[in-house]
Amino acid sequence: DAMNALNEEVVAQLETGFAALASDPAVKGIAIAGSGKAFVASNLDALMSETGKRVLLIESDLRTPGVHKFVGLDEHAPGLSDMVVGRRALKDVIRSHVAMDLDVILQGTATDNPGALLLSQVLDDAMIELRQRYDHIIVNSAPMLPSGYAVAVGRVADVALLVVRAEHSLLTETREAQRRLERAGIKLEGILVNGVKRNRLNAPRLT
Repeated sequence: DAMNALNEEVVAQLETGFAALASDPAVKGIAIAGSGKAFVASNLDALMSETGKRVLLIESDLRTPGVHKFVGLDEHAPGLSDMVVGRRALKDVIRSHVAMDLDVILQGTATDNPGALLLSQVLDDAMIELRQRYDHIIVNSAPMLPSGYAVAVGRVADVALLVVRAEHSLLTETREAQRRLERAGIKLEGILVNGVKRNRLNAPRLT
């Protein structure tokens, strides 16, 4: 149907747009933020894993997680928050080989203060270990990056892709998300426009 066709076009744009990221050894962590980010993050991870590289997808949107829907995992499974507060060890929250060479860490138990949790030293230490283990780490971030999240993402990601939905995402919100990324020291590598009507534009573009 039309929605599936649009999704296929988004994935096709990802396939051409991620090549430069995958070939850059300096880019380990890639944050995905915005509208429809979980779909994009999951597909970007799958595309990267098909190259034979070890790829980890981390769900860091602790308020409105969505990755589990696209990778077929139980949203209530132990995950990131449980590891950070000490309920589970890092090795126990990694779901291995979800697809090809793709591993996943889900969000874990809900928490009242996700921003503070993501700024913990425990997560910093875990990321050092994960960067040594994986070629690329994709971080599914919060929608439009509230300030606390932007700072937290800046500690785990080298670059970011911002997903905006045509005719839904406000220009002011998009610009503010870009400013927060810049203040957190994250390079905005591209903007992916999804949900584009065929009579407005032939296909979404990663710019």
